[in-house]
Amino acid sequence: MSESLAPTRPRGGRPSRLVGAWLLVATIAVVAAGVWWFGARGLEPVSTELEVTWWMLAVGFLAVESAVIHLHFRSESGTFSLLELPLVFGLLFAAPTDAILGLIVGAFVALRLVRRQPLLKLAFNLANLSLHITLALVVLDLALGGRDPLAPSGWLAILLATLVTATVNFSLILTAIAITEREFSAHRAVSALSFALVVSLANTVQALVAVLIVVAEPLGVLLLLCSSSVLFVAYRAYAVEREQRERVEFLYASTRALREGGDSTSAVSMFLAEAASMFRATTVMLYLFPAPDSDEGLTQFTLRDGDFRVGRVTDRAERDARALAAAVPMPSFVSRDDVGPTGVFEDYDLSETMVGALQSPHRLVGVLVVADRLGDVSTFTATDLHLFSTLVEHAAISVENDQLGQSLVQMREIGQALEHQASYDALTGLLNRTTFAARLDEHYLSRGDACVLYIDLDDFKLVNDTFGHAAGDGLLTQVARRLEAAVRPTDVAARLGGDEFAVLLGRATDAEAVAYRVIGSLSAPFHITANDVRIGASIGVARQAGATSASQLLEHADLALYAAKEAGKGTVATYSDDLRQDLTRRQMLQSDLRRAIAHRDFEVHYQPIVRLENLSVVGAEALVRWQHPSGRLVTPAEFIREAERVGLMTEVDRIVRHSVLEQLGALRELDQQFFVAINMAARNVFEPGLVDELASEVLASGVPPSALVLELTESVLTHDADVAVERLEEIGALGVRLALDEFGTGRSSMGSLRRLPIDLLKIARPFVADMAAGDPSFVLAINDLGRRLGFTVVAAGVEDAGVLGQLREIGCELAQGFHLGRPIDAASLRRLIVRGRVEPAPVTGPIGPPGAG
Repeated sequence: MSESLAPTRPRGGRPSRLVGAWLLVATIAVVAAGVWWFGARGLEPVSTELEVTWWMLAVGFLAVESAVIHLHFRSESGTFSLLELPLVFGLLFAAPTDAILGLIVGAFVALRLVRRQPLLKLAFNLANLSLHITLALVVLDLALGGRDPLAPSGWLAILLATLVTATVNFSLILTAIAITEREFSAHRAVSALSFALVVSLANTVQALVAVLIVVAEPLGVLLLLCSSSVLFVAYRAYAVEREQRERVEFLYASTRALREGGDSTSAVSMFLAEAASMFRATTVMLYLFPAPDSDEGLTQFTLRDGDFRVGRVTDRAERDARALAAAVPMPSFVSRDDVGPTGVFEDYDLSETMVGALQSPHRLVGVLVVADRLGDVSTFTATDLHLFSTLVEHAAISVENDQLGQSLVQMREIGQALEHQASYDALTGLLNRTTFAARLDEHYLSRGDACVLYIDLDDFKLVNDTFGHAAGDGLLTQVARRLEAAVRPTDVAARLGGDEFAVLLGRATDAEAVAYRVIGSLSAPFHITANDVRIGASIGVARQAGATSASQLLEHADLALYAAKEAGKGTVATYSDDLRQDLTRRQMLQSDLRRAIAHRDFEVHYQPIVRLENLSVVGAEALVRWQHPSGRLVTPAEFIREAERVGLMTEVDRIVRHSVLEQLGALRELDQQFFVAINMAARNVFEPGLVDELASEVLASGVPPSALVLELTESVLTHDADVAVERLEEIGALGVRLALDEFGTGRSSMGSLRRLPIDLLKIARPFVADMAAGDPSFVLAINDLGRRLGFTVVAAGVEDAGVLGQLREIGCELAQGFHLGRPIDAASLRRLIVRGRVEPAPVTGPIGPPGAG
């Protein structure tokens, strides 16, 4: 909600205002303590659906009070935040003590350490927030009357609690402003209070939605973060748009004041008033130097705390003003240390200051000083300085011509420039997200045939990381030009942010053709910092049919883009209900996977690895199976690809390793030479701390490191070959053996053998299948190569007696496959080791998928 129309700092020489402000703080603190002691202290959490501790609330209040939106009401500065989000969670699920403690700790860190509020304002806000939450606890308890807080009647009670306390909170803020400013505007107070209550209502509704989501599904906190971010961005966009509009109005109003004033003094008075209001400053001064042939002295116009004064000044003051102008040739932020001792600072006790010399083409005209900002944002910004510089430049020329102001043409140009900045992306010149959304909404409502391309660049991050962000910006500019050239004249292109672009098609026909034309245009090399780089793009297409709003149409295009990127770089996907269902199914699978990882709902089965000479069992390959909550045993073919796609294979591999190492000791007691091979995803090789983790796991298991074999494919070299080889050498130094799986199917198999520090070489299943079809050439070559290089060769996918016989004849050492044994559980594997050898059996069922044997 709105935290404050921030009370200004009491100026020097006004101790009564300081005393009044501190008395107000003390009163609020006493009332908050009383409400706590007599009303809130003995309350219990109103709901036990969740357990929320004080430190969780502290983190929440820290986050929302650190990321506030500053909204300026001319001379007043307002801030508002998403305060009700952690507040509602605290009211519902935390003990009152935890709720109070979490708010005070989180708010203190945010207000003092992050936003660096002065002591008086910090004390006021902490006291006010303490009263806010204690009063909310009491009001909620009275309003609920024992009813279910998560039922609709409970929602109304929560809304009542937050709105009542928001009204009290904001009324105290207005009281503080009246005390420190000695003025009160009923109209502005009602307007500000109305806005604060609207924000509080919106935040509370958002918080209730968040509560219901998190109670139903804890992972729904991800949706909460997304929706909260969207709400925060919407607030920020409103604040930015409002401030841009105010800047245009200021330039126009200040110029009109100087042009239309009845005499020079009234014109300057109105001008200074507009400047004080726009920059929210307590002090604005204009020094005007006399013309060279004039007998008059320096004239000083001063507007301080609303009090306007004008008059001639002493020779010392004129020297100080000229020294200040000489020290600041360009409009700048200035402190006392920058210019040395000068009456301009000392006489008025100035601190934060912007100073600009009014320099016409012929002479020094004067000096403009804007000082001491009001409100929560206590320092001037670079944006303020830019606007101030424009004001100084034109004021100098106007004074020289006895006219302080701009021509209407100049004003129109400035207004148009600011409007352009609000509508277009500053880097590429394309429409920005806000304007594109407005165009899309207009097209959606008026035409009924809207079609959107959602574009994401491939490998853009690599360009940024390799050549720097300046090169990345240059690349985005080139992408924008190519995009404009690739689309049709009736199409509208925009940059949505980062490396994401969008196109609103003037005609929905041939959307896919336009998309592929864009991809073709962006696939050509870009010349960046004397280098030719290639990126490419993926595109999602969505049509209006099936979308209930323009925003949902854009969401459909985003979903289609997600599907396109999953299908591979440089692809186009068109939204459909089937696509959404597929994404929904995969999201459910991902959710189930995360739950399975948390509960370790995985089993390890083992496929025997046999010495062909005597069919003795010498090892086994560990194969993961997922015991789904439905009772179905899910095979790797169903979930491993999805786990790899979302980065969950590291956890799955870790679970498999732990399970294997727990059982390997008992297996080694039956056969001291027995080993188990575990598949490892290529990306896991690059996980930080992998080697240390492996060493710790093997040491804790008590089995020899050589009893563990990690199987990898040649794809491990496609990420960062040098790092991969170095990491695998470190693993080999532990004594853990490495196997190269599916050898012969990669792009650089011979190079893999030369670079990777492997111990075992596995002949890929397709080549063994070729042997069964009468073509043993690849198996012969790989087996001979492996033996010459000193590797233990393992043939995978042995499915019949004929292949078994041929492998024996060529001298292949080890093999596995359904003919020699299907995957079995650990107990069955122990019995097989005791028996000592396998009994080959014909394959009666279908051959399993890769990874199944």
